[in-house]
Amino acid sequence: MKSKAKYIIIVGVVLFQSLVAYPLITMAEENDSKSVNIETTLEPKEVESTTSETEMEASTKEVVEEKTSQKSIITNNLTQEKSVLQAGETYESTFPDAALATVIAKAATGSEDITQEVSQTDLNKITSLTATSKGIVDLTGINLLSKLAYLSMSGNQISDISALNGLANLSNLNVSSNQITSFNLNANSNLPMLNTVDIRSNDLNNINVQDQSKLRTIKCDTGSSSELTEVMLKNLPTLIAASNSSNPVADDIAFSSTPGLSKVILENLPSTSSSVQLDHCVIEELVINNLPKVSIVTINNNKITTLEGLEDLATLSSLNAGNNELTEIENMHTFPSLQTLNLSSNALTNMVMNQATAEKFPLLRTMDIRSNILIKIDIQNQSKLATIICDTGSSSELIEVTLKNLPELIAASNGSNQVKDDIAFSSTPGLSKVILENLPSTSSSVQLDRCVIEELVINNLPKVSIVTINNNKITTLEGLEDLAALSSLNAGNNELTEIESMHAFPKLQTLTLISNKLTSIILNQATANGTPNLTSIDSRSNDLTKIDIQDQPKLTKIICDTGSSAELTELTLRNLPELIAASNGSNAVSDDIAFSATPGLSKVTLENLLATNVTIQLDHCVIEELVINNVPQVAFIYINNNKITTLEGLGNLTAVTNLNAENNELTELENIPAFPKLKTLTVNNNHISVLPTSLKTKNPVLTTLSATNQTITLKQKVIVSDLVLDNEVKNFGQTTTAKSISNNGTYQNNQVTWLFEDVQGVNAVDYQFSEPIQEATIQGTFSGKVTQPIKVSTVPVITADTEMTYPKNATISEAAFFKDISASVTDDAILTSDFESVVDFVKAGTYEVTLNAMNEDGVEAVSVTVLVHIAKSPAPVITADKEITYTQSTEVSTTEFLVAIHATTNDGSPIESDLDTTVNWSKVGDYTVTLSATNEDGVEAIPVKVAVHIVEPPAPTISNVIFDVDGVQTTESHEVGELVSEPLTPTKEGYTFIGWYDEKTGGNKWDFTTDKMPGYNITLYAQFSKDTNKGEDGDGGKASVASSMEVTPSGQSQSENSKNSSNIKLPATGDDNATVLLVGLGLLILGLFIRLTQKNILNKRRCNWLLLLFWIRR
Repeated sequence: MKSKAKYIIIVGVVLFQSLVAYPLITMAEENDSKSVNIETTLEPKEVESTTSETEMEASTKEVVEEKTSQKSIITNNLTQEKSVLQAGETYESTFPDAALATVIAKAATGSEDITQEVSQTDLNKITSLTATSKGIVDLTGINLLSKLAYLSMSGNQISDISALNGLANLSNLNVSSNQITSFNLNANSNLPMLNTVDIRSNDLNNINVQDQSKLRTIKCDTGSSSELTEVMLKNLPTLIAASNSSNPVADDIAFSSTPGLSKVILENLPSTSSSVQLDHCVIEELVINNLPKVSIVTINNNKITTLEGLEDLATLSSLNAGNNELTEIENMHTFPSLQTLNLSSNALTNMVMNQATAEKFPLLRTMDIRSNILIKIDIQNQSKLATIICDTGSSSELIEVTLKNLPELIAASNGSNQVKDDIAFSSTPGLSKVILENLPSTSSSVQLDRCVIEELVINNLPKVSIVTINNNKITTLEGLEDLAALSSLNAGNNELTEIESMHAFPKLQTLTLISNKLTSIILNQATANGTPNLTSIDSRSNDLTKIDIQDQPKLTKIICDTGSSAELTELTLRNLPELIAASNGSNAVSDDIAFSATPGLSKVTLENLLATNVTIQLDHCVIEELVINNVPQVAFIYINNNKITTLEGLGNLTAVTNLNAENNELTELENIPAFPKLKTLTVNNNHISVLPTSLKTKNPVLTTLSATNQTITLKQKVIVSDLVLDNEVKNFGQTTTAKSISNNGTYQNNQVTWLFEDVQGVNAVDYQFSEPIQEATIQGTFSGKVTQPIKVSTVPVITADTEMTYPKNATISEAAFFKDISASVTDDAILTSDFESVVDFVKAGTYEVTLNAMNEDGVEAVSVTVLVHIAKSPAPVITADKEITYTQSTEVSTTEFLVAIHATTNDGSPIESDLDTTVNWSKVGDYTVTLSATNEDGVEAIPVKVAVHIVEPPAPTISNVIFDVDGVQTTESHEVGELVSEPLTPTKEGYTFIGWYDEKTGGNKWDFTTDKMPGYNITLYAQFSKDTNKGEDGDGGKASVASSMEVTPSGQSQSENSKNSSNIKLPATGDDNATVLLVGLGLLILGLFIRLTQKNILNKRRCNWLLLLFWIRR
């Protein structure tokens, strides 16, 4: 009883909570009672007879778990759910839908009687229930089948499945062919064992299945029969399939071709392992997140604008997002296993994939971006990308393409079979910029023809063999580089102006440059190193004026414009050992070098062309300079109808049998080279006057020589009398016979003569010749016409005066000279002379000037000589002072004398005088000196006389100089103008003597070496500067300004000294030296005495007295 009581109390508590938490349930029509009686919950008989304590505990636990759920159950009609059976309930009351009640009653009891009482025990017996097409509408009460594992309700009218909530053992659910419009399962549905759901053939517009831990399969309508608009599958760890269960998508999430499906969320489905197929719907909102095993996602043909919702798809290898409304892919997440990406038919304008993208899609191999509105493709650093499929041709709007650092790329094209291994953007009308760089796996061709490319880089595509870039706007080939396998390059119909900047292509064989803007083709040794295997070059339809191709070891064919359409002026083909043809490519000259009828071609060099083996055709051009050398297999050479003046440039043509050089400007055949096989030589219509005998020796098999119609025009002759002309036309060493001589000319002794009167009024005379070749083994004719241009003229006559005189240093031009001598000449001849080079106007004399003249015909006049006299200069005029006076014994040179009397000449002629021979400087008297001068022409001046007076010297003038030493003076007398002798230097204690000055302070210092005694008395003052290290007033060693100070004798006061200072005199010059010595000795003794007796007094000025006495003595 205690045990029963315990369980009754528990059940009571649970029921009380049920009343509080679920009032709707307690108010349901199926339950009429207002309170719950725990005793009537189960039949007493059942409790006593069938329910053990263990079953009761389990049942109670289920109820507790069900009633303590955290959230309300997602349902369309909560009244369908019954929590527990009520006592006395029948199947009819428990299951309101009679059809459902019948099916359950039969499954539980074996009887279809729905009025019988229902028990939980009977319901628990039901683990599988099938009620196909029973007309069931309401599933209320079915949640009481707690042991139900399999439920099939196909073919009924069910619209709500919320009554299934809580069937904890339900694993297989089939509600197909019902009327369900919204299928919702979440964590609150409490279907922990649910494994398979079949909801096909409903009117579903919404599927929302979340948090079903065991759910593996969802079978639902897809395609055109589905009305789905929204699908959410979230947090389904075991889900492997959600589809209509057809075999092709057995392991897929497949909602393809569901016409109304606009929103799909697939999130956290770790077991879905095959594909997600959502194509051909109208999806606008899409999330596919954390499906780590899905390898294929097909979402094409929707209305998706972004791929940002796709995330955490670790094994995704193929993503088809074509036919959507994508405008960018930059916000795509990382897909580490993605290999195939289809973005065709979207609204993308730019496809930019860089290093960041490479890190997102490290295994991406194929990308389809066709049918977008792309104007730019920039794909770089994709390590595995092998194929790019995109719009090309007229349907593409591309402007720029960059493919760079794609080591596995083999194709970028529109995917057609013809270009499956190519990079092909042919006929893309707006494509103007292309950069292809570092694509080592691209192995076939690059086709970029018929675009509008202006900027082009193709770099490091080592396997590409064909590059087609014709019909663009390319101006240079410099951007093509490191194309190691390139064998064919077509750059025709562009805007190339040069090819010199082209890089090396070691395997290039065919180069097409037609229809560009090239003015020259230059391939030389440097180019040969870059294109060693070049075999063919086509440069037609350019504006070429120059072709210079040399040192191409494999070049066999050159195709270029020739004839009237060509603008060529210069052609050089040299060192081309394999060349067999250079022409416009027509069949007629397929193996020839043919530039016939090229109207501007004036210079041709063909040299070392060992393989050219048929014909060289250079006729009907304007060739003036020609070299054809070492073309050993050529048999025929046609150079007729040009302007060639010599055949000297032809050499080493060992196979030539026929040479046609007619209608040129040939004047000789002496320099023709040897042709060992030449049989026929045609030189008609040239200007050849000599057929040399060497023709036979140089051309030993020559049998035919045509040299007719030679037009030989000699240099014009001006004649003033009869004309005699030597016939210099030679035919193998023999002079030809002159025939048909014009103007009554006669022929005799190989000379043609015309009388002067027979050639008046004509400008040329001529004669003809015609005769067989004068060589027995050679057939042919030598004929022509020799024309001698003439001009009848007269000899001009010069008339002029025979002599003319000019003054010296005159300036006269030749024209003035001609006028002065009245020079003239007949026939309007030009008069010339050597006047300016012969006559020297600076030098008097007579000069011979020769007059010459020549008329316009070159006829010279007889020269005339005119004497030109240059007159001498006039006599110079001397001017000078009339007299001058000197002191007796004065010595003056002639030059000084002339300066002193101001002697000059008017023309600068030098003056001479007889001063040295006339004047006696030591004798007083008057002398007359004669001045003379002669100019450079020897003309003498009129002599000029000058009186020179020599007088006695005046008495000397004496002046005194006083030497003043601080007031002590001495006087000396000197003649004016003589140097003053410098006295002994005075000294003063504590001072330094600095010199004698004309002022006591300052003034001018007297220089005894230069200053002379003036004509007046002067006083010179001794000036001293104070020694800085002996001053008694402690002036700090500063130098004192020089000043005059009294010298005070030692031992006396300054006042006492002043009394005899005026009497103290400096010793006069010449005093007796003995007296000075005696006085000095006495003063020395006196000084010693004073020093011994008065040390303190004499300490400061002990030497001054002695110095003063010495100065006095001096």
